[in-house]
Amino acid sequence: MKDFFKSELQTLKAKTGLNQYETFSNMPDAAKQISILLDSMVLVCNEFPYIPDSDKKKIIQKMIIQDQEFTALNSRAVWKWLNMHKDSYWAKEQEIDHFEEQAGPLSPETEKLIKDFQDNLARQMDTEKRNRITSGKRLKEEMDKITTEDAERLEGKKTGQFQTNEIEAEKKALHLQYLRENFDPMTGKPLPTWQEESDWVAQQL
Repeated sequence: MKDFFKSELQTLKAKTGLNQYETFSNMPDAAKQISILLDSMVLVCNEFPYIPDSDKKKIIQKMIIQDQEFTALNSRAVWKWLNMHKDSYWAKEQEIDHFEEQAGPLSPETEKLIKDFQDNLARQMDTEKRNRITSGKRLKEEMDKITTEDAERLEGKKTGQFQTNEIEAEKKALHLQYLRENFDPMTGKPLPTWQEESDWVAQQL
């Protein structure tokens, strides 16, 4: 907060026309006087621990502009502003304290149940992840195998070095197409539009 107050003090003239920083800077013991001023404002802020520092800064910056009675940035002004805004933060702090008092510490049995639940959930997620990887890998291997065989068949027809049953080749090509249209290539799981292969094949005829 000290650096924050120093920055606000240095920019005070630009924001309000007040020459407070320039006045302090012209004092013989300027560094000491400025340090006392900053420390006093920090001490005031510490009296309002239930207001987050980020909110204190917003309140102070807003009031520097809006407070029509503002004449100097000092501990009294900071106290006045934070005291004006404390009620909402104080009520929230009391609600938290009340809840914690009612809830109390967890019993060893409850803590064990929570830990067991978290451990089981972690194991289930790990198992599901491994199953997705395995299913996706198997599907990819089957599709790669069919694709390779089909490429070899086509190349064999060109060179006369590869003989295959045309009907069997068509079945494999159809099966490959079925896999592509009915299964997720990453997980190996059925797509929302999945059909039994026999039903799907019947629609292709």
